[in-house]
Amino acid sequence: MISRIQKALADSKIASYRINCNKSESAEMFFIKKEKDMLRSTEVTEYSVTVYRDFEINGVKMRGHAVTIIFPDMEDNEISKAINNAYYAASFVKNKFYDLPKPKNSSCWEQKEYNLKEEAFKLAEALYAAQTPESESLINSAEIFAVSKSMRIVNSEGIDVKFKKYNFNGEFVTSAKTDVQDVEIHTSFSYNAPEYSQLTAKVKEALVTTKDRAEATVPPVAGKYDIVLSGVNVATVLGYYLERTQGGRIYAGYSSYKKGCNLQGENEKITGERLNITLKTTQPYSAEGIAMSDCVLAKDGILETIHCGARFAHYLNIEATGDFSAFECSCGSESFENMKKNALYIAVFSDFQMDSFTGQFGGEIRLAYLLEEKDGKVQVKKVAGGSVNGNIFEVQNEMVFSQERYKDENYEGPYAIKLKNISIAGE
Repeated sequence: MISRIQKALADSKIASYRINCNKSESAEMFFIKKEKDMLRSTEVTEYSVTVYRDFEINGVKMRGHAVTIIFPDMEDNEISKAINNAYYAASFVKNKFYDLPKPKNSSCWEQKEYNLKEEAFKLAEALYAAQTPESESLINSAEIFAVSKSMRIVNSEGIDVKFKKYNFNGEFVTSAKTDVQDVEIHTSFSYNAPEYSQLTAKVKEALVTTKDRAEATVPPVAGKYDIVLSGVNVATVLGYYLERTQGGRIYAGYSSYKKGCNLQGENEKITGERLNITLKTTQPYSAEGIAMSDCVLAKDGILETIHCGARFAHYLNIEATGDFSAFECSCGSESFENMKKNALYIAVFSDFQMDSFTGQFGGEIRLAYLLEEKDGKVQVKKVAGGSVNGNIFEVQNEMVFSQERYKDENYEGPYAIKLKNISIAGE
């Protein structure tokens, strides 16, 4: 198929291009309570063709691009038509010229092979292992997807690479009932390799929080609190630094970060954890065919790497790293249990978001625990409702990270983070 696409490109005299072949296979399982409702397999192959068109505007060399999708059952004339339409569309994309990636070997990449159907069953076993006869809430339904993606990247500069990657993801719904209300909580998961113990721990936590959410009926009192976030919400907060250090953001002026700057503001004002973040590869080559390897994003809060693909690397005159989506952050020295004392631990949000442009973060609280220490004893109050509203610029110099770790598809690092003096809207 790739040779057919290349012939169509040559016939249309298109010299610069990239072809991405993605073959996706999956084993999918669906459960109602503990009963398997469906098991199915899928296989899809898709070819994405990016064409580049060079031209000048007022003496400035430009390079436009456009993408078209090619399917295996298309006839040669349909392939040519789709490519020519994309080439025409590329003439309207007025980007300054940049070099396309050239062949370069990646670092050693070892990918373990998995049997998708077997792993789907193992993940189901790990998921339901969390529910016991003593559980006061239950798993109402679940979906599990074990996916492999075989990729090939070919471009006009001589790149021709192949690799395979896996993803294991899904969602489960936990439910609980009290005399006051019925509650359901949806929880998703996604891993690059089967993480049985992580999944079991996630389900156990969801079963507890669902029961507690059914018992919580009042919101917290409005005011300022030290808050503790956990799991995927920590990844959302720290993901701010991943997004703001992208070359595209910096080139466009949306981020003022420069290599060597302190990501957390003025050095003398940092009294909390200093950021130590590593960009992690989840595949040996980027979608552009750029060889990728782990690299340090920040060391003790100092920016070490600006990461981006070929275009913005050319504009910024730096080495192209490829586009990273995964990162690892060093943990802190305080235990999760100790962090929660005299704080509002928000366990479940309706939707928690971080705006990487403004630094604003927030979300509606579905369940939180207010822990107050009095006379040497910690009193715990379950609350539901209200919302969080904060800004990373105001709290990043006092962040506290937990000793405990958390891992998912794109994040590995502290399980919990404490942010001080955050506004809570409540009763």
